[in-house]
Amino acid sequence: MKKSKLGTSVIESMIVMLIITIGVVGAYNIYVNSMRVSESTSYKVEAISMAREGIEALTNIRDTNWMIYRANTTNCWNTYNYKGSCITADGTFGSEWTNIPSGSYILYNLDNRWILSGATTGTYSSSGYRNDFRVKKDSLGFYTQDYLTGTNFFPTFTREIKISYPPDAYPLGAGTPPQKMNVESIVRWSDAGRRSGNYEVKLDTLLTNWIKD
Repeated sequence: MKKSKLGTSVIESMIVMLIITIGVVGAYNIYVNSMRVSESTSYKVEAISMAREGIEALTNIRDTNWMIYRANTTNCWNTYNYKGSCITADGTFGSEWTNIPSGSYILYNLDNRWILSGATTGTYSSSGYRNDFRVKKDSLGFYTQDYLTGTNFFPTFTREIKISYPPDAYPLGAGTPPQKMNVESIVRWSDAGRRSGNYEVKLDTLLTNWIKD
């Protein structure tokens, strides 16, 4: 029996097309996955930069207070948003003292000074949390959390500054200003290209009042 050359050619062509299709699909999947990895890496780099800026900003707040209130760094080294009433502290903690309270904050720059604004903490899955702690980019390309200005990132990034005080923050005794302060800068974002969804970068530091009056 003679073999059909036409039938053989059709089968061979189908096999070749199948191999080409598999190759193209495989190459496309590799390309898509590599793009996702690239995007995910760029998101993490952005998040680390935002978190680092948060730590640097709180350090700058302390250093600025040192310069403004050089005569009374004990009371004023971490005064909340540079309040001058720390100078006249009468020794009653909670009334005249103006240290940054423990809690969660957003951060923005106003007239070349970093400003903290209190916000209610929560989870990234909450739209209220994402709105309150959203990070934007201002007209100069810098990060800002001023809700009145700036352009939104995609995906949505949030930055939460957490302030707390360790047990040994009060070396001068009870009822005196703290001399140490814990700072956490937490950046969260959602990565649609990854199955696990939400991500977080956290940096922290311990700021101290090592300059004495």
